[in-house]
Amino acid sequence: MRDGAGGQVSRQELLDQYVSWYLHQCPEVRPCRDASLLQRAAQYLQREPEPAGTFTAFPLYQALSVGSASRSTDYRRLLSGLIRAIDMLETICVNLLLQPWKKEIKTIKTFTGPFVYVLLPALSRSTIKSVLGSIGYELNANASQREYRLGEDASPDKATLVGLELLLARVECYHLLELLEKDQLGPQEWLEVLQRRRGLSNLEESKEKTTTGLKEEEKKREEADRKEAGLNIRRVVLCSDGR
Repeated sequence: MRDGAGGQVSRQELLDQYVSWYLHQCPEVRPCRDASLLQRAAQYLQREPEPAGTFTAFPLYQALSVGSASRSTDYRRLLSGLIRAIDMLETICVNLLLQPWKKEIKTIKTFTGPFVYVLLPALSRSTIKSVLGSIGYELNANASQREYRLGEDASPDKATLVGLELLLARVECYHLLELLEKDQLGPQEWLEVLQRRRGLSNLEESKEKTTTGLKEEEKKREEADRKEAGLNIRRVVLCSDGR
């Protein structure tokens, strides 16, 4: 697909517009809502074949495949949950771009509400760790409460690259939502759409990876994390009420 200037939309052009929007038009810490950029991002994603390496920091199609393993999955709810998680992760990236000096962004607590009720329901612990690592956060398992700390090699530039990829993931999720609404996709058709978008050679590989991704042990650990986090939140509330 062609850009308005007569050439293909490049990732570097998207990145330049992404940074410019925050620095000159919207110096607020929130996911990008620039209509022009979102349209160009959609053009970038609709190129055939899909640009290589579109999702390297955020494994979008892996998350979708794992979430789609059950035939009873509500795909709209799956995509909506992913969009919420993507928005939260992009906000973290924007914080590092606009306010890298703030003490509040130096750590991310794993027992807070957004982490427990936004990230964990949509993404596996290993995926969260990988994406936060790409942004520049390292898991500090020795803390009294598990948390991620901003590493020494973190930088606004690196976080911005991940932020743009998260924007692309959000645009792709909205595109898939439109397909679900328009075509009323069933489980088989949905998997075929994921296959085409992901660029796998055959559907069986997609199904195999989906099955492999659903590790029972990891699911149990995530459930334990949610229960522990809920207890921690309740303790904080009780302590606050007791003051």
